[in-house]
Amino acid sequence: MSKALNTACCFSTTRTRGRASHIALALVICVIGFAPAAHAQTPIDPMKSMAAWRAVDLWVRDWSYPQAAQYVDPPNAAGACVTLRLGGQVVGRGQDLSEDGAAVWRATGQAMARARARMPIERDALRGEAIIDYAARLTIDVQVIEDLLPMPEEGLTSLASRCSPGLDGVAARIGDRIEAVFPGTMLATNLSPGQALVSALSAFDLPSLGVGDPRQSLRKLREEYGLVIYRFRCHHVAQIEAGAQPRFLFRGGRVRLKSEVSAKSLRQTGARIRRHLLSRRFPGQASMGLMADYQPWSDEYADPVVAGPRSQGLAALALARWGSSQGDDDATQLGASILRNLQIVEKGEEDPTDDAVASAFIAMAVIALEDEAHSRELNEFAFRYCAARVRSAFDANTGFDSSLTSAERAVVSAALAEMARGSVGGILKGTASEAVRRVFREAPANQIAAHMPWIGWAEVALVNSNEEIPSAVALRSFRRLVWEHQLSSADAADLEPDLVGGVVFTASRTPLPSWQTFRPVAFIATMLGDARLTTGDERAPEAARLIASLRFLMQLQVGPDGMHMFRSEERAGGGIRLAPWDQTLTLEASALGLLTLSEALESMAPRAADAD
Repeated sequence: MSKALNTACCFSTTRTRGRASHIALALVICVIGFAPAAHAQTPIDPMKSMAAWRAVDLWVRDWSYPQAAQYVDPPNAAGACVTLRLGGQVVGRGQDLSEDGAAVWRATGQAMARARARMPIERDALRGEAIIDYAARLTIDVQVIEDLLPMPEEGLTSLASRCSPGLDGVAARIGDRIEAVFPGTMLATNLSPGQALVSALSAFDLPSLGVGDPRQSLRKLREEYGLVIYRFRCHHVAQIEAGAQPRFLFRGGRVRLKSEVSAKSLRQTGARIRRHLLSRRFPGQASMGLMADYQPWSDEYADPVVAGPRSQGLAALALARWGSSQGDDDATQLGASILRNLQIVEKGEEDPTDDAVASAFIAMAVIALEDEAHSRELNEFAFRYCAARVRSAFDANTGFDSSLTSAERAVVSAALAEMARGSVGGILKGTASEAVRRVFREAPANQIAAHMPWIGWAEVALVNSNEEIPSAVALRSFRRLVWEHQLSSADAADLEPDLVGGVVFTASRTPLPSWQTFRPVAFIATMLGDARLTTGDERAPEAARLIASLRFLMQLQVGPDGMHMFRSEERAGGGIRLAPWDQTLTLEASALGLLTLSEALESMAPRAADAD
């Protein structure tokens, strides 16, 4: 067991100089606690970890586990976890936390024993050949601990916040027994550091102390049981598919490079999102539309399994805009299909026309379809019933319906502006303009980002292409604020390179970037293509910043590198995760990602050839 102590530290920053992103970075560092270099007394040679993986590969493929201890651990390793998967499903997992050099060997023995017990193989004369064939189809995942670092005695919630999700594992020791949850396991089961720590503690079966309650005092556990809590980082070597060469993983996958962002790669990213949304169609005969949040680690949809009308309306809008801008007929057809299903309210479903925000998304989606065959079928639904609900949410004299949040008012304003521009649904331009002005007046300048992209799109929709945009100064200020909070390569490369391009506002409850980045960035992508908001001299630097955020979008997409953890490529592939460490796939995240890509490709179109 490593005796290294983790020196407590804290960060205090004031905005006396430098960019706001430095404040955001300080918050990130506070969450992480330390830079990766502090995670090991003596760094482990990565090639030694790769050699350990190859030793496991030899034992598994031959299905011949050596009975004598094999000391294949890299020097200074503090433990290991070995996971065997078949088609993305775990069939065997073992772990061992010891420093004698044989942790990988012991963990492999546990994993192979569990996999053997689950083999669907008859005990006959051909069993040996069948086992070898079975072993060849397994993927091997090896995590090697660099060092175990004791953590301060704090409450579980604050203690867990010191761990970087998806990179730090957690362990708990009482006496000679130690329980750990490895970072790769946390990613594959969607456990947060706090949940993983509770899981490790619960394994000790101390019900009298209420273990499992995040508020439980760790000091009390230490005094009564000698509990020690650790965090650790690993070298993670795994196959992403059977028969593939092993590779080093970072937070369960690979870090996408900014150089990978091009018009071609962005179109491919959007097409994968469209395919993912297509996979979420309700499988039954009822007109239920799309399924709700998907959990790829369990291959299940959240309850209720059918998405609500807001989520489906937003998905339809994203597909309609993508189909229109990229000439993707499959996206257009899917968007129209979702809208047709929303017209039919099945038993147990919510009526979209009861909700102003859902009605707003539906109305904007029908406008975006730009196809008379679809529009004739959906016009009455959108421009009579949905438009009526949108109109009822705002009155030019009394203002917005008091039940709407500030962000919801921005969505309603966007729908009013779109309908007023096309003179549909009985919406007058003056009414729409007053709604937009009220949102701008009521929202503090530093909170405009929370109303994006809707209030930005509403503002642009209200003026002709040759007219000045009334809030151009405010919108430019908003963009500067967003970029000040964008994590740059200089900010994050040494800590979390997969976070580069993400946006973190210091007021956010989660001081690490997530899919919420694309709320402001979707409209910033629109700004890039509007000469009134981005001059010729500004285009290049603005495009560079936008490309960094598009890189982050690609990072959030489930691709081949992440599929080793999941069972269904059809359902998981192409979806946009909530965060690099949160595998949940929501309609909102994928839809907003698709909207961002649509706007970016249109704005960058004149430079598409150079980008390729």
